[in-house]
Amino acid sequence: MEIHKSIWNDIDITDEFICYIASDNNLYGIKDDITNGQSEFIKIICNDNYIQTYISQDKKIWDNIGGIQLKENELINKQGFQKNSNKQATIKDYKIYTNPYVTIQNLSQNYKVELYDINNTLMKSRLFEENMQCQIFLDYCMNGYLKFYDDNNNLIYTSDTLSLQYGDIYTFTNYELELYYMNNNITSDIKTTLNQDQNLNIQIEQVILKNISNIDNYNNLQISIKTKFDDIVQLSLDGENFNDTIIIDTLNNQSEISIYIRISKSATNNNFNYRNFQLFINKVGETSNE
Repeated sequence: MEIHKSIWNDIDITDEFICYIASDNNLYGIKDDITNGQSEFIKIICNDNYIQTYISQDKKIWDNIGGIQLKENELINKQGFQKNSNKQATIKDYKIYTNPYVTIQNLSQNYKVELYDINNTLMKSRLFEENMQCQIFLDYCMNGYLKFYDDNNNLIYTSDTLSLQYGDIYTFTNYELELYYMNNNITSDIKTTLNQDQNLNIQIEQVILKNISNIDNYNNLQISIKTKFDDIVQLSLDGENFNDTIIIDTLNNQSEISIYIRISKSATNNNFNYRNFQLFINKVGETSNE
């Protein structure tokens, strides 16, 4: 959970602002008061049953102000804010992310990935594990790029500039494919908003899959959906017959195809603006996805 809030110019001994997450029996959070001072940015991470709290004045340099291990079987099920003051407090921005990592999949064990910011400064370096996956802890959401190396430290690929957000998942692939929505390239854009109708609980969106390779044709591409929500998301090539998985027999180089996505909103999903799913692409019979 990451919060951007206002701060008081003058703070009295009775003024308090608390940001917290909680279980049924315990509350964990950060308090702004005359003793602890004030922070414009607050971050609370709950991951692997451990809570860490951070404060910042610029959203880039974060001070870790403490952590605690959750009790066995303790479940975090609440989040909120509390103000004990006559002064106005404003929540300027408030975001919830699935985890604090960028996850990269589908490279062999001991291959390496390096994260650079847009000023070409090396930020993090991680090795892929036996499960062909690695995770990079993000200090903050940022624009940057990734370099990949084989187990002999030979550079094999450098990505374009990416908008890296907490919880992003990327899969290394040899396919030269791009995805477009409403004429915008959304291949690496995790903030794609839907062209929503407030009165509809079911909507159909159209995306365009482009083969941008100059030489390679792709056959038997299998397209599927993965979501952590209980929305029902299905796919179609004709806009009428929807299924959990579709097969594209052939996608020639420099060609494109329309994919229709039908989203049936669940009763528990209160956010129907953003796409809460991933689109996976792989060849029939293979396990590597994009």
